[in-house]
Amino acid sequence: MDDKSKTKVQLIQELTALRQQVNELSQADMRRRQAESELLEREHKYRTLIEFTQDLIFTVDRKGLFTYVNPEFETATGYMASELMGSPFTNIIDPESWENVFNKFKMGMRGERSLPYEVHVVHKNGKRIPVEFLVTTLCDKNANAIGRYGIGRDITNRIEAEKLLRESEQKLYSVMQGSPTPAFVIGTDHKIIYWNEALAKLSNIQAVDVIGTSQQWRAFYSSERPCLADLLLDGNINEISERYRGKYSKSNLIDSAYEATDFFPHLGAKGRWLRFTGANIRDLEGTLVGALETLEDISDRKQAEESLQSAEALYRTLAERSFAGVYMVQDGKFRFINDNAASYAGYTREELLGQTAELLIGTIDREMAKKSARAMLKGELTVPYEFRIITKQGETRWIMETITSIFYEGKPAILGNSMDITERKQAEEALLRSEERYRTIIEGIEDGYFEVDIKGSMTFCNPSTARILGYTQEELIGMNNRQYIDGENTRKVFSVFKAVYGTGLPARNFDWELIRKGGEKIFVETSVSLIRDVEGKPVGFRGIFRDITERKRMEEEIREMSHRDQLTELYNRRGFIALAEQQLMAANRAKRHMMLAFIDIDGMKWINDTLGHEEGDKALIDTATILRQTFRESDIIARIGGDEFAVLAIDMTDLNPEVLSKRFQQNMDDWNAKESRPYTLAISWGTAIYDPESPMSLDQLMSLSDELMYLQKRAKMSRRT
Repeated sequence: MDDKSKTKVQLIQELTALRQQVNELSQADMRRRQAESELLEREHKYRTLIEFTQDLIFTVDRKGLFTYVNPEFETATGYMASELMGSPFTNIIDPESWENVFNKFKMGMRGERSLPYEVHVVHKNGKRIPVEFLVTTLCDKNANAIGRYGIGRDITNRIEAEKLLRESEQKLYSVMQGSPTPAFVIGTDHKIIYWNEALAKLSNIQAVDVIGTSQQWRAFYSSERPCLADLLLDGNINEISERYRGKYSKSNLIDSAYEATDFFPHLGAKGRWLRFTGANIRDLEGTLVGALETLEDISDRKQAEESLQSAEALYRTLAERSFAGVYMVQDGKFRFINDNAASYAGYTREELLGQTAELLIGTIDREMAKKSARAMLKGELTVPYEFRIITKQGETRWIMETITSIFYEGKPAILGNSMDITERKQAEEALLRSEERYRTIIEGIEDGYFEVDIKGSMTFCNPSTARILGYTQEELIGMNNRQYIDGENTRKVFSVFKAVYGTGLPARNFDWELIRKGGEKIFVETSVSLIRDVEGKPVGFRGIFRDITERKRMEEEIREMSHRDQLTELYNRRGFIALAEQQLMAANRAKRHMMLAFIDIDGMKWINDTLGHEEGDKALIDTATILRQTFRESDIIARIGGDEFAVLAIDMTDLNPEVLSKRFQQNMDDWNAKESRPYTLAISWGTAIYDPESPMSLDQLMSLSDELMYLQKRAKMSRRT
């Protein structure tokens, strides 16, 4: 049917149908263009996220050849994208990690899931950069693996923070362990944190047996009771007064520290006297974090005193799986936020979308964060800034953030990258606390603590070191040890430090002499260990020392007193025998004659019984005086018991026994003549000559002269009868 034969109605119907088809085609075309526009916007949004993220993002094909890298990847490696495209990803991996990373690539292409792993990326300039990667397999619409895409994060700062914390703890540990002073540290829960080697030796209790327990009392007591550190930690000053009444005092060096001295009978076979010092430890904010107690075994001193530590899928996946928090804020409200960023604040992403971004920032840091954000958007600030947020649960967490201006749906917006750095902040605070604890301990101990470089020049010292040496701390810094050590001791110290440098093992408790600022020489007991840098290279030494001059002096006095007769101040029998044995060996070597005289006071029993022992003591003292007048200063004169004396004339070259006898008698006669005594002082003596050609023992020589003395005494008695 042609158009002329059609009715008007039919023509209207066909026209209506045609218009409908045109409308449908127009709507379809509109929908297609809208879809294309939306796709372009999504691609732009996610590409923007990728381009501005702080993560290292890349994709490789099935052969492992780079197909994409983001700007941060270029920055981190030093290569331009044009240099990397089409090259193997292994070219930027450290050779030592190449095999492991390539195996992970092959496993991923086989469909196996990869976990995050750390690897060193080699920068174009050769520098090795530690990076943590999370890599996922890329698949086509048929689920066939066509390559891999990955997200990485430079973890240099994290590693450095961890290393610094370890080094600080090690430093504190070294100080504690290397100290010759027994010491332990407890936390606020009264559990042991440190127990050094010196205390392990003193108490015979190893650190592994008590660390983490509250058994510090075992080092001192047979049953559980608080130690001085426990009482100070709890603030029980009154109990300190009750438990250590008459035995404690406030420290003159450390505020709020106390010292006490007590005897502990179960320590060692005979018990030990300990002087112990307790001090509270506070962090940088002044918060109480524990207590320290040091001990000093003063048994020797006490005895001497008494006996003397697809593009859309790809970009969305990358944003969603980024290690960092990624979000977009427009008109002050969240328009996009990934799970990481939401989780930092303890919310789900649905809870935060549409919410005001500012609500998360803590009141204290809100103005500072706004100021930093404005500065970064203007280009005045190029480094990440930090602020605190308040989580849904009310907790405070630290966030590090960078932001940039973008356009989204034709309007300005802000793209942000953030990272939860709470753990890092806590590590930094722990580091500061550790450093403060270390400083408090070092500055609080009475022993000197010092650090010197390899050449022996002082790089650090505590107040006690300055006090002991008589200098200020400022004067000591930079001073070489030759300025306070003499030649002989320099050789001794060099030998010890050389051994520590060569073996890496510490040297403990060696004695040497130091010269104080005014020239006074003092004895010190020292322990020294090696200081290494972050690469393990020796850079110096650290040590702890204490002044033992008084102990040395008292030891010498004790030795001297053990060889002297207190009444006459002559040598006693023990001293005489020790010296005589030495002279006997010397006489044999030199072929030198000696004479031994045995002397006994006549009538001593009568003097004591009749006139009293006081008068008898005078007779003994008078006899000692006459013997000193008669014999030479080089001769050995002794009171060997009761009223018996012995003299060893060590060289007979110019001595004649008969002449010596007359001289002794004359000195006695002169004494009797000038002294008004109710008796006449008289003695009997016997002399024996020691001939090296006919050697005999000291006992034999003493027996011979003793016998001759008694022969003379009996002869006197027979004449009287």
